[in-house]
Amino acid sequence: MALNRFMVALRDGRSIEVYGDGTQTREFTYVDDVIEATVAAATATSDDALGRPFNIGGGNRITVNDLLALVGDVTGRDPLIEHVARQPGDVPDTWADVSAARKGFGYEPRVELAVGLRREWEWLAGA
Repeated sequence: MALNRFMVALRDGRSIEVYGDGTQTREFTYVDDVIEATVAAATATSDDALGRPFNIGGGNRITVNDLLALVGDVTGRDPLIEHVARQPGDVPDTWADVSAARKGFGYEPRVELAVGLRREWEWLAGA
């Protein structure tokens, strides 16, 4: 799911398509957290970090319905939601286990979901 697609549709006054009933959960990670994690992983020297794969996430698993309510709160606009058929193969829940990144190079997501949404909305409003 592309969160940016939701925000652009809301900005432009279009409906937002939600696949299924919106009870599926997703996790969102703000770009600043991804950059910080990438730099930390690239410069890590501990045995817990070298040559290992890591999940990077935002620590904010949320239902699509709750996400859209939060988007409405952040933007001051009521999203116009159109439910469509669930996508074949779509998983009901996603989230990242960041425990290896935490141990390997001290990763912790820092940007809360509402803060990241507000930053994106401000950026889109100026675009």
